[in-house]
Amino acid sequence: MLWAMFILTAPPVFWVGSRFFIGAIKAARQKTSDMNTLVAMGALSAYVYSAAATFFPHFFMTAGAMPHVYYDGAAMIVTLILVGRLLEAKAKGKTSTAIKKLMNLKPKTAHLIRKDQEWKLPWKKYRLTISCLSNPAKEFPLMESF
Repeated sequence: MLWAMFILTAPPVFWVGSRFFIGAIKAARQKTSDMNTLVAMGALSAYVYSAAATFFPHFFMTAGAMPHVYYDGAAMIVTLILVGRLLEAKAKGKTSTAIKKLMNLKPKTAHLIRKDQEWKLPWKKYRLTISCLSNPAKEFPLMESF
């Protein structure tokens, strides 16, 4: 049973999680650490400890400890972080789409009132000192910067 767990856990940890190990190695070369280091260390330590408990259980028993395996933990660390990154990427995509839609709601004209007369002008000619008429359910142009 433990052999099967050892074999079945290797692909998620080392193949799917290879991006974490590569990122951790790159960070180590720059003498720094990041989230890749944390994920790689957690997954690798759980996998190596479990492998030691699988292949050398007598080492733990002579020390008076019962060997436990954490293959599931090693695979879950990698899986949950990747699912989190996927959800974050989807949320960022939806946010940028929503911002683009909001930018398209900007009106193209402003209503200028001078001496009881109303004119439609391109909104870029709008000045803060000019009075504007705002009707319900109509867009109101705003300056991009004040």
